[in-house]
Amino acid sequence: MTKCTVDDGNATPPPRCASNTALTKVDIDKVIEALFAECGLQAFAAPARAWCEEQGTSFVDELSKNLDLFAEDLRLDVAQRRMLGAALERRVLPQRFVSDGYVTLKLPEEEVPASVHWDICDSARQLERPDNNVYPNIPELEKILAAPTLVNALEAVLGPGCRLHRHRYCHESSSVNQPFHKDSFFGRRRMRSHRPRWAMVLYYPQKTVIDMGPTAVLRGSQYFTVDHENSQAGEDLLGRFVDTSDSRNSRIAKAIDASLEHAERFIEVEAGSICLMHYDLWHRGSGRKSDRLDALPVRYMIKLQYYRVCDPCSDQISVPSPWPRLSSTGPGGRTRIIQEEMLRWLGGVPLSSKLALIDEECLELQSSIRNMQSDSEADRITAAYSLGCIARSPCASVQHEALARLAEAMNETAERYRRAAAFGLLAAGPVAESTLLALLHSASAEPIRKYALWALGEIDSVSPQVSQALLDASARRDGHIYQDPWTEYLARATAIAALGLLAQRAHRAGDAQQALFCGVCGQLIDLATPKHSMKDEEAEAEEEDEDQIREEAAFSLLLACVAAPRKAAGLSRLLPLLEHLASESERNRYVMGYAAEALLSLGEGGCAEAQVSLESCLASPGVGLSTLRHLVQGRRCPHSDPPNFPF
Repeated sequence: MTKCTVDDGNATPPPRCASNTALTKVDIDKVIEALFAECGLQAFAAPARAWCEEQGTSFVDELSKNLDLFAEDLRLDVAQRRMLGAALERRVLPQRFVSDGYVTLKLPEEEVPASVHWDICDSARQLERPDNNVYPNIPELEKILAAPTLVNALEAVLGPGCRLHRHRYCHESSSVNQPFHKDSFFGRRRMRSHRPRWAMVLYYPQKTVIDMGPTAVLRGSQYFTVDHENSQAGEDLLGRFVDTSDSRNSRIAKAIDASLEHAERFIEVEAGSICLMHYDLWHRGSGRKSDRLDALPVRYMIKLQYYRVCDPCSDQISVPSPWPRLSSTGPGGRTRIIQEEMLRWLGGVPLSSKLALIDEECLELQSSIRNMQSDSEADRITAAYSLGCIARSPCASVQHEALARLAEAMNETAERYRRAAAFGLLAAGPVAESTLLALLHSASAEPIRKYALWALGEIDSVSPQVSQALLDASARRDGHIYQDPWTEYLARATAIAALGLLAQRAHRAGDAQQALFCGVCGQLIDLATPKHSMKDEEAEAEEEDEDQIREEAAFSLLLACVAAPRKAAGLSRLLPLLEHLASESERNRYVMGYAAEALLSLGEGGCAEAQVSLESCLASPGVGLSTLRHLVQGRRCPHSDPPNFPF
């Protein structure tokens, strides 16, 4: 593929759209019994089927759109209608999210009165300068965060117990037309994950129309990335982050992948609406059509970040079954296999071998091998997923060939092939372990180490070889001498992030992996400990470079504390460190936030000492766990000033 470039010719403006227009369609006959049983409305199942047949309603999204008429005809009361609506949304929402990369939802009046949105909008106008303290500065936001519609949507895509990140920001529209981009991780570069581990909530307190400069998204673009290895910027973008014409943005979309040329959608919503968005969806702020405030009010959008703290598992499925079929499959329908893998993961369904006939697998294998060399990002990524799924085949020769081709792509000079191959090896699961370890230790490993370490952290293995590889890479004990410090930095941060997932898997494996859990946590404690306390010149010089290392270590410690609070609380060095990191003497606001969440998790797991420590950090002795959760979320950040403004 040639390098992505953007020309300056004319382009047709993309279509406007108020919200998702192609919802997932599910054959009603396959799910209606489960749907009504879930709501305790089995007596209505037969009348519901008869109503659907009479109305010509064949899919769940059609029933959802006509729910008021349906409820009236079947004489459902308000509570029954609300229960059925929520059950329908739980089926449709995850699939819309996986397909389109975003969903828009209106918070019902009974959850959040209209007066609350007016108050929030008025408070936003009075902010002197937006910063990370928008939540404590506008305490009415608590009503938004607690709204069941938002909470249920978040749990559907990020799992139960997902947490609010400390980067909370109020955006105002302006005349500037932003270019399409993917956000950094608060000024940092992190591996992009197709699996929904992070999400954004965009809250609009007032009605937002096209002339006000709404957020624009590229529907279904969350699975596509551009080359970035030669840049230290945290964002993904093509060109510079400057005022960009609509026609040029259209060409940027096409340069990312041709299937996105007409994928732009504008988030035009009613007051009190939210857009729940995959963290890696390409998006931008569009420009206001007028600077006259008397003619057009400023558009406010409050951006909140959430993150997953536990992987889906079969005994904790956040999305109801049976799984419906997909019909809304993103740009051109080419990412179906990726979406199916995401839905499989969200449902906590274990990996299984492909059941296709060997001849069919061989044909698919050859097609995927060809598409790995495609000029299209969509074709490369879907081909890599296909090879990963084929690698789960019970046929040894087919499995070997698929893994060999992915390894070959990982060793390519061009970044775009490594990126695709990493997703394919992840899709293969534990059968890719030996391939990834061989790649990690190969002579040409430097440019691929970040990808290999990331995939090793995701393939659900606690083998001694994988564990040692991640521990050694995170602590610079692997013997690899890097030529480029930036490459080393990213590889090491990736390995540290993987340790949090490894700690959770070690706990799930039971007593046999107790030593691994303790060893991982011990290394994370060392990595999260601030180096500047040593007060020597070398430590001070490395302080800024170590920020992401400490952030990743603190985040991974949080994952360990969520998974096994009692085990973690028994580690002698953990509580003193977390209390120090959660205090206002900690200079890194995100380390502070992760540490406070870790203490809260330990307290909720029964550790009274952790609860007392957190109460001390928040200067709120004896308030109890329920109040502590509120205080941790709404805590004022003492460091929301330059030089790292706005992050």
